[in-house]
Amino acid sequence: MVRYQFKVKGWPTAAVLLLLPVLISLGVWQLNRAQEKLAIQSAFQERGALEPLDLGATLPAPGQHDFRRAEGYGLFEPEFQILIDNRVHRGQAGYHVLTPFRVDGSNIRILVNRGWVSWGGDRQRLPEISTPTHRVRVQGRLRRPPDRYFTLEDESALTGFHVVWQNLNLDRYRQTAGVPVQPLVLHLDAGDAEPGGFVRDWPEYEDAWIDRHKGYAFQWFALAAALLIIYLVVSTSRRATLSNKTSINHGG
Repeated sequence: MVRYQFKVKGWPTAAVLLLLPVLISLGVWQLNRAQEKLAIQSAFQERGALEPLDLGATLPAPGQHDFRRAEGYGLFEPEFQILIDNRVHRGQAGYHVLTPFRVDGSNIRILVNRGWVSWGGDRQRLPEISTPTHRVRVQGRLRRPPDRYFTLEDESALTGFHVVWQNLNLDRYRQTAGVPVQPLVLHLDAGDAEPGGFVRDWPEYEDAWIDRHKGYAFQWFALAAALLIIYLVVSTSRRATLSNKTSINHGG
């Protein structure tokens, strides 16, 4: 008869106690990231379906109006215009044109992303950007610039106003341009040609990373399960036992 015996062994137990919580934590983290991005995707769809906001002197907290549609009348101020570098459209490098827009009856500006322009093949010459000088109506979707981004540029060493930026930092923009701006950027509608826009191929918020995060979570949980199974196999041994049969000898 064969019985199985579980015996705690030193190094396998230590390895499981060390690795198992890490694998489970990584799986939970990936699930949480998927939920966060799913919430962003839902907000993009739900807020985009609401009535457009009127651009005025103030806007409420960015977290409440990120992805909302908005519209308003006013004037562009090209003297404070900036170009966000390293923006690619259909494999071609270029810039996003961000121009401050002063809304009627307000002293506060909102940066309007007017779209993409090619860099023209010469970094020493900036592209020519035409901007309407008359009162126009703008409409589009509000977006909050990322709080964190990767850059090789030492922003602390930059002084004065620069036209070309690697990333948009609203606090730095307010300081260097010397004008108050809203905490959100208006991405100009793709189908609106009148306000002086450029290539505006804005993608819908369909984040492929939602499914990737879920897939990665499954992999981490599968590794945790495999580790536990291996530990049980290594720590379990077979043990043969004798049956309890009594032998009777018959004397002669």
